[in-house]
Amino acid sequence: MDDFFFKLGRKAGTGFRKGRWIWASLVGSETEALAAEFQAGCDLARAFERRNPLDDDPRSGEIVDRITARLVQRLTHKQRRWRVALTQLDEPGAFALPGGFVYLTRSLLELCGYDEDEIACVVGHEMGHVVRGHAMERITHRFLTSAATRAARIP
Repeated sequence: MDDFFFKLGRKAGTGFRKGRWIWASLVGSETEALAAEFQAGCDLARAFERRNPLDDDPRSGEIVDRITARLVQRLTHKQRRWRVALTQLDEPGAFALPGGFVYLTRSLLELCGYDEDEIACVVGHEMGHVVRGHAMERITHRFLTSAATRAARIP
């Protein structure tokens, strides 16, 4: 029974942070919105990393760190924190979570032949999703769709 309440509390906390993120994005300052986005991203990143182990290959990690530092220097707004990490997923791919969390697979680096410019293109693309708020758009759309569905069921 204790496990039930623990899971319920964790889920409520995550939902609260997502709600705070949506609210801060709509009515808060840019600093408040970025802080709330980062907290929501932390929750999503932790959940992803629990299910998908990170890749600790030192060579790949050094390449990714160097590329990330180069790209962050080019950003106009420096308020956002970035974390680019490698996963052990088999398929070549990359994706971004809110708050500056970007994940790549080592198989993607292999597909790019460890060419830093090619990898930087992928990382920059994913960073663009975060900067442009694409995750926020998806979450807001889901929230509004869910709310409209519930409202439509009221007799």
